Amino acid sequence: RVTERHDGKQVPIKHLYRRQYQTAGGDWRTIYYAIFTDWKGKRRKFALGSEIKAAKDALALYEARTSRGKISTGTLPAE
Repeated sequence: RVTERHDGKQVPIKHLYRRQYQTAGGDWRTIYYAIFTDWKGKRRKFALGSEIKAAKDALALYEARTSRGKISTGTLPAE
């Protein structure tokens, strides 16, 4: 899980997960994911990219769409 600092404490960000791995060339890669249960009760997992700020913004969009019952595919419209 991804965490943020609030009042000196590490607090997890709900639904936001990070995957880090080392490539064959020795470089490290990080990919952020949103993992949650949608309004239909189905477990969903979406890749949000490799930058934390963009991942948080995309997570906010997914959470808003899920709360309204609008999410049914793994893609968001391009901005």
